Amino acid sequence: MAQNLQTAVPSRSERTPAYQYVLTIILAIVGGFLGILGAVIQEIQSTTTYILLPFLGAPIIEEALKPSGLYLALLWWPRALTSQLFTAMLCALSGLVFGVIEGLIGLRVLLKLMSANPDNPFAAEPFIGHFLWEYCGYFPDRDSAFRAITLRVPFYMGITLLRIARNSWIDETYRYRLIREAKQILAAST
Repeated sequence: MAQNLQTAVPSRSERTPAYQYVLTIILAIVGGFLGILGAVIQEIQSTTTYILLPFLGAPIIEEALKPSGLYLALLWWPRALTSQLFTAMLCALSGLVFGVIEGLIGLRVLLKLMSANPDNPFAAEPFIGHFLWEYCGYFPDRDSAFRAITLRVPFYMGITLLRIARNSWIDETYRYRLIREAKQILAAST
């Protein structure tokens, strides 16, 4: 029995072919794309009538699919995952691919909405509110965390506008517009 196990597991002395390393990197990237599938499932579930499904299923699905390429690499080419550092870097690559794609999709939706209604200064608020609500889902008390964070948003928004306005490359007219907007936001938040 022990002899059968030894032949089934490749020894460390055997050299791993270079193509296996390349394929594990490709699988890590594919795993990031599969994580997007989990995010789509999460959004679909959050609009259904199953109350607990978005809270229980969606994060698990999304997080399980991001490293799915590494799961396959571990099954097909276990010798290619030679160290914990290399495996961690591949996991980070999967997460990076997922984050970039998710950010680009969100930006495209936001830009499409803003270009459809450029005169509405409140057009982005549903997206900001959705982002904050989803972020607060990681806190024990989602409602109180959402209230606390949304109370702080105007302060940070005003400070950010002032930081942008202090850049020397900003046109003077636009700088004063930013400062005026920041003053209004900070006055309303106190």
